[in-house]
Amino acid sequence: MKAKLVRDLLEEARALSGEFDKLSSAVAERVGLSQADMLAMDVISTAGPVTAGQLARELHLTTGAITGLIDRL
Repeated sequence: MKAKLVRDLLEEARALSGEFDKLSSAVAERVGLSQADMLAMDVISTAGPVTAGQLARELHLTTGAITGLIDRL
């Protein structure tokens, strides 16, 4: 019984995660940003000021990609 509840909960959590991804994508598109831009704003709003290198590491992007991202923001 408990194992089924855990499986059901994990399945629902995966479905919810997918729905949040769709929402995030729609919001990003609506405001003219990429999902990476949105993630960067989330990191900055949570962590406070960060360097470009820190942001690149956090988002698993190259420093070149971060330069473009910062220019857009």
